[in-house]
Amino acid sequence: MIKAGTRLYINITNACNTNCPFCCMYSSTENSKYMSFEVFKSIVDKYDSDFELQLEGGEPLLHPNIYLFIEYAISKKGCKKVNILTNGIVLENHIRRIVDLCKWYKTPFEIKVSVNYWLIKVNNDHIRKLEKLIFATEYIENLKISLNVRKRENDGWIDDEIAKYKLTSHANSFYLQSYGKMTGSNYDKPVIVQNIEDWHIFACDGKDFGQDLIARSEYEKTLGVNK
Repeated sequence: MIKAGTRLYINITNACNTNCPFCCMYSSTENSKYMSFEVFKSIVDKYDSDFELQLEGGEPLLHPNIYLFIEYAISKKGCKKVNILTNGIVLENHIRRIVDLCKWYKTPFEIKVSVNYWLIKVNNDHIRKLEKLIFATEYIENLKISLNVRKRENDGWIDDEIAKYKLTSHANSFYLQSYGKMTGSNYDKPVIVQNIEDWHIFACDGKDFGQDLIARSEYEKTLGVNK
C-alpha cells in the first residue's frame, strides 16, 4: 500500500568509522565532509506537507549536529517519521538519547542497522550487541530497530547467525548491489522498493539527485574531505 507524503533520504556525512570494501557511497575513515545545519534546514524547509526523514552516511551518528537536525525536522510538524541508517558500531552510545527523543516527541523512529560480513569481521560480536539493543528497547513506544543484511553470494551463514540470536523477524536480507565500490560487479543494479508517493535523495553537500541512486553515489565519490 502506497502512503501519502514524501521521504527525504539525506546523506549528512561521508565520514565513517569503518572502510567497508563494497560501500555504495564511497564513505571511509579518510573522509570528513559534514552537512551544515543551514544546508539541512534549506532541504526540509521546502516540504510543508507530510514527509519522512531518513538520515544516511557515511555514519550519520558521527555527525556532531545529528540531534539538532532531528529536532528541527520534527519541529516542522509535517515530519511523520525519522529513520537513521547506521552501521551500529556506536549505536550503544546513542540509544538512550534516541529513546528520550521518542518519548518526548512521540514521533516514530526506526533505526536501520547494517549487517554484513565486513562489519562482523571488524566487530565479531556485532550481532550479539544488536540483539541486546533490540530486546532492551522492544517495548519502547515509537521505536523500532531493524537489520539491513547485505550479503555476498556465499554469505548464507549470516542469516544463520541472525537466526541463532532469534533476530530473523527483525531482519531484511538482500544481496549486495552493483553501484558505488561494487560498480561493474555481477550483482544487480540498485532498486528502492517504495511504499510512499514521492521520495528524493540528497548528497552530503545538499545536492538533490531526485531518485537517481547511482548518480548520487558517483557524485559522493568526488567530495572527499571537507574543504
